Amino acid sequence: WHIYLSENFGRDIMYSIWLRYMQTFACAAIDSALHDLGTSMNDQFQEFAVWNYFTDGKDDGHHYSEGASFFPQDTVVYVATHSSYPSSGSISSSASQSYAANYILFRTSSADTGTYKLAFSGNSQFVYGVSLILHKPSGSSYLKMALNGNPSGELLIPDFKSYDKVIMVVTHLFNSA
Repeated sequence: WHIYLSENFGRDIMYSIWLRYMQTFACAAIDSALHDLGTSMNDQFQEFAVWNYFTDGKDDGHHYSEGASFFPQDTVVYVATHSSYPSSGSISSSASQSYAANYILFRTSSADTGTYKLAFSGNSQFVYGVSLILHKPSGSSYLKMALNGNPSGELLIPDFKSYDKVIMVVTHLFNSA
């Protein structure tokens, strides 16, 4: 987390957080420092979870400066894998724990045709962020899924088979309410 923050906001972010930490708890100190930079801890944690995908053998050179040297045990683990569609499932996890992430792999094949809809529906007691990593041999991109208050949302993926795989990153964020 501190490496991600430093690589995105410079080393001074850690000093700013540390000064605030003397007067409040850690999450509030981090969120306050990030608000001064025009963002929030929830937004940055969602991005951090995406960055964590691009470590070890999946390093693409566009995220952590030393992502290729991260140890395999420090990289992501898929909580579910789907390879035939339509598919659905539920994930039993520590959803009540703030600042956690789950990675769900959607494998593609040449038999997959057209536009696919990836949907998410979570427990209304929690706050989530959902991102999709669209992986191609030539490079990856990612999208954030807009969630309504239920919380649920969906994204359409045109030409689904053009991707090697799609990874849904579900982050459990802090609910300040």
